[in-house]
Amino acid sequence: MANRVEFAVSCTPVASVGAGENVAVDTIAADINKSLGGSGSVTCTWGTTIGYSAGDPTHVVASSATSLGTFTDVKFVFIKHSGYEEDALETTTDSTLSVMEGGNQFAVLAPGDAIVLPYAVADTPVLTATSSSGNIAVEVMATA
Repeated sequence: MANRVEFAVSCTPVASVGAGENVAVDTIAADINKSLGGSGSVTCTWGTTIGYSAGDPTHVVASSATSLGTFTDVKFVFIKHSGYEEDALETTTDSTLSVMEGGNQFAVLAPGDAIVLPYAVADTPVLTATSSSGNIAVEVMATA
């Protein structure tokens, strides 16, 4: 077995039907009619991990166009909006986090939201983040 990161994503499209002749209910949205998801695995080299040390994340504190790290030939990146302003995780924030690659925004995360970026072929992305207001402690894990 090779060293690897296994990952999965899923989403359920929900339609809220208001009360009328019946009670209000949430149901799967008819135009999609199912939950969506996928999973995968990328091989990696442990010991080249960015953003963690002995199980403890070192949060990147993002404000405006903050680098999320130096990523050289990475195979996997995990990014999470911690919901806090600083690495000590004491002061909460409702600000959103815009995530960009090469200056192009590709995600906006609310507190607690996370994304994974698997790279089947090692890549050197330039990842930055910007807070909608104030500071946001961002959890980042990347490995080659």
